[in-house]
Amino acid sequence: TGSAHLYVPFIKRQKNDAADAAAIAEAVLRPTMHCVAVKSAEHQARAVTFRTHQCFVRERTRLINALRGHLAEFGLVFPREPTHLKQVATLLEDGTREIPVTAQLYVDQIDLLTAEIKDLTLGLSDATKENVEMRRLCAVPGVGPVTAGAVMAFAPDLRTFSSGRTLPHGGSASGRGSDPRVVNSAMVR
Repeated sequence: TGSAHLYVPFIKRQKNDAADAAAIAEAVLRPTMHCVAVKSAEHQARAVTFRTHQCFVRERTRLINALRGHLAEFGLVFPREPTHLKQVATLLEDGTREIPVTAQLYVDQIDLLTAEIKDLTLGLSDATKENVEMRRLCAVPGVGPVTAGAVMAFAPDLRTFSSGRTLPHGGSASGRGSDPRVVNSAMVR
C-alpha cells in the first residue's frame, strides 16, 4: 500500500469506502506508484524507542528551564545544561538559601528522566552492537546510536528505490537541495 494522500487524485465521486477502494485499485496499477513496505514489529519498536527518548529529552529540558525560571525569582541564576543541576541540589541540601521545597520536586523529576534517557540510550547502543546496518551508520562521523536508531526506524528500505532521486519528499536529493539539476523558487542559483 502507499500513502493515503497519493490516492486522493483517483477518487472520482464522493468520499466513501467504495470510492476509496476503487481509487486505491486504480492507483496501484500505475507504474510510477511506489508502495510502502510493511514494517516489522522490531522496526516499529525501534521507532517507539526513539520517539520515547526524544520525548523524555524534551520533557527534561522543559523541567530544567522551568526550575531555572523559578530559581531566578529568588536571585539564583544557573546555566542551562543538565550538568549544573548538581549546584541546585547542593543548594537545596545546604539550606543556607531560602528556596521553596517544591524545587526538590523538579530536581527529583529531572533525575528520574535523566536515568530513563540513559537507559534508552544504552538500549539503542546495545541494538547498534547487534545490528550490522546500525554499526555501519555509526561509522559515519557525527552519527551515534540515537541517530542511527532514528534512521533505521524512519527511513524507508533503500533497496526499494532505484536511486537517491526517487526517495520520497524529505529524503530525495532535490528535497535536500543537493541535486544541481533541480531549480525551484526557493533556491537561487
